[in-house]
Amino acid sequence: MVTDLALASVIYIRFIQFGWRTT
Repeated sequence: MVTDLALASVIYIRFIQFGWRTT
């Protein structure tokens, strides 16, 4: 499932970018 990979990638990047300066 390439869709799952793409979604996971976007969520991963968003989570890191949003939870990177919150620590």
